[in-house]
Amino acid sequence: MIIFFDLDDTLYDRATPFIQTYRKIYGDISDDKGHRLYEACNRRGDQVFLPSQRGDISMEQMYIYRYCNGFTDMGLTLTAKEALDFQKVYRQMQKEIVPAPGVISALVRAKDAFEAVGIITNGPSDNQREKINTLRLSEWIESDLIIISKEVGAPKPSPEIFTAAAEAAGKFRLKQSNSFVIDKGCNAKGEEPVADRVCNVEEKGPAIVDICQPHEFIMVGDSLDKDIEPAIKLGWHTVWLNINKETPRPDIRPERTISSMEEFLPQLITSTQN
Repeated sequence: MIIFFDLDDTLYDRATPFIQTYRKIYGDISDDKGHRLYEACNRRGDQVFLPSQRGDISMEQMYIYRYCNGFTDMGLTLTAKEALDFQKVYRQMQKEIVPAPGVISALVRAKDAFEAVGIITNGPSDNQREKINTLRLSEWIESDLIIISKEVGAPKPSPEIFTAAAEAAGKFRLKQSNSFVIDKGCNAKGEEPVADRVCNVEEKGPAIVDICQPHEFIMVGDSLDKDIEPAIKLGWHTVWLNINKETPRPDIRPERTISSMEEFLPQLITSTQN
């Protein structure tokens, strides 16, 4: 089985650098108010994330909308320039992020227990890869299984990004088997590549997307809407990290719900083997 983790607010706490940014620019703020301000800005950012990924608006416009409206929702004011300055400092603070409690031990056990470990994350390529490097996750995460929305042209919860992950997993599995050729014009039977031909079910054996079946994937994430629901619809196993103690939703039923990464592996194994 191949397991994918969400990145933001699953493998590290995104609110921590946000609150640190506020304190560096504006002074003290309580942890509670800081988290509520973070959530307000996060909700506003979600409203314009897809247009920013499509290129309908610039990233700068997205940041301005996210912070100005999020601050307004909390009774605070922010100019467009201040919003961009906030993002600049926030980006610097993200260079100091550390894995959330229990993450490293969970990744160590996951790498030992499963075929491979990957990441499915929303965001710009440079931002997300910088976070992964800062968190020093390369020891456990396969580089071929880092799936970033900007790179594949579809953000979660779009099924396309999960399909891209499945295709990457298929290529990874073939590469590890050493019995298949992976290249443009590849022959899935392991024969010599044929120019300008691609593998397909009818002529050359299994298509890349069919090499791994849905029941062979596990998705672990903090968002019911972005991580859990789309994975369920595709037939994947799911583990919801409900670290903020949100009220469960009857329309979205993850196989397992955990409150911290310390709980993740035992429940995950139970959920996938029963």
